[in-house]
Amino acid sequence: MLADKIAALIIKDKKLLLVREHGKKTFLLPGGRRKFRESEEACLRRELAEELSVAIDEMKYFGKFGELYGIVNIIAYLCKTNGELKPGREIVELAWINSDSKLQIHQATKEKIIEELAQEGLII
Repeated sequence: MLADKIAALIIKDKKLLLVREHGKKTFLLPGGRRKFRESEEACLRRELAEELSVAIDEMKYFGKFGELYGIVNIIAYLCKTNGELKPGREIVELAWINSDSKLQIHQATKEKIIEELAQEGLII
């Protein structure tokens, strides 16, 4: 059984927020794995508080991107947050990207999620 990563799609001015963790080269969506008996919503609220020091005002299910490369299911939610984005102890860098970003982005995020966001006109 594959692990689920609950991910936040935070969009501002048609750009998507990605994060880079300490010791990693690639950027990915903020979020993480659920703890035992934790709901997707509770997981995402906890992860964004830990990673970015923000609270979620609104969240809307965007999609499940299953069995990406046989490693993980990404369950994505469009999120509106409040508070100033500040990298937590796990995060070394934040980046607002468009669909043709040249940053090194997690492959599944780039090929599946960013592509769909661009097709739907949510990012440029």
